[in-house]
Amino acid sequence: MKKKISIYISFDGLNDPLGKSQIKPYLKKIKFKYLLKIFSLEKNLYLDRQLNNKKIKSHSIKFINSKFNIKKLINYFNFFFFIVFKCLFYKIETIHCRGFPAAVFALIINFFSDSKIIYDMRGFWIDEKIDNNVLVKKNFIDLIIIKILKLLEVKIIRNAKSIIVLTYNSKNYIRRKFKRSKNIFVIPCSVDYSKFNYSNYKFKTKKIKKNLNFKKNSKILIYIGSYGKYYMINEMIILYSYLKKKFKSLNFLIVSNQKEKFINHLASNKNCNDIKIINADWSQIPKYLSISDISLCLIKPTFAKIASSPTKLSESLAMGVPVIANSKVGDLNKILNKEKFGCLININNINNLNNLKKINSLLKLNKANVRKKSKNYYDINNAILKYNKVYEILN
Repeated sequence: MKKKISIYISFDGLNDPLGKSQIKPYLKKIKFKYLLKIFSLEKNLYLDRQLNNKKIKSHSIKFINSKFNIKKLINYFNFFFFIVFKCLFYKIETIHCRGFPAAVFALIINFFSDSKIIYDMRGFWIDEKIDNNVLVKKNFIDLIIIKILKLLEVKIIRNAKSIIVLTYNSKNYIRRKFKRSKNIFVIPCSVDYSKFNYSNYKFKTKKIKKNLNFKKNSKILIYIGSYGKYYMINEMIILYSYLKKKFKSLNFLIVSNQKEKFINHLASNKNCNDIKIINADWSQIPKYLSISDISLCLIKPTFAKIASSPTKLSESLAMGVPVIANSKVGDLNKILNKEKFGCLININNINNLNNLKKINSLLKLNKANVRKKSKNYYDINNAILKYNKVYEILN
């Protein structure tokens, strides 16, 4: 008789910043009934011993980054057959697929294995590709691809035993659009509050500021994360320039692993001379948040973004740093209006007095209160309880 296993498929690398933040911490704590085999595409094939023990086996192949679609397809074919080969002599009980591409794999494997699919959506993947012009509706071939992908999306959602989404807005959309209401779990991007704790840096903030050439009494506006089409860099610069006129001691710090892209983007902007841009690994994020007063989270409010739960937001709040965000992103309208540990600004009219009043009130917030209130929403321990429930109802 074949040994029973669960498998977890991720196209995101476990060694990428997102993987370190939103995959590894969960997999280490979820209670799996069977041996878990993790499959991931990695830019860096570094082996994490904590993800290889009696209960978990991590398998990965090298991701070949290329602008050519044919090479990307070869990547995916290699990954698929790698998974099939590694699972050939096992009975697959559950397939936890992280994102839409992994769910397509799960659908094919499920056809032969009669396993239970957990669709961990993360977002509306197809619509994100349309937003970013990877798929263009006016292009006939792309339109056909979109229609095929949308049909697959319907089949995945209807076949999945459980669906995990990041926001209540996306859950409500799925219930309306796909006529499905059973076993949909809302688990936002969460954070380990023991690691993201400003108290850990209580006696280090002066030194951190000094190393960055910031004055000890300066106020820090921070942006953490990637450079991409969704992130409104220009709007952030306009907002900073406006606030700098009102708060002379304000500095802007950008923390990313894509420093060069930010430098190139800001090179021609005369208002960017005093902006500090640094490369940093995910493990350094709490350090830079410890000196920060306000965190920026400005994201283009497209349809796909109703399914978004920004990691930068939960990490900032865990460190007691209030956030500036914009409307129509995930559940932020409801959460920020209720809890007041951040504010929503009008991105179409940044230089207005109402925005200034809101931001000024953020500077007066108590870090301990910001942290305490946000913990109810974004503590990883709450997320783990929900993930365990997802697996419990399948057994």
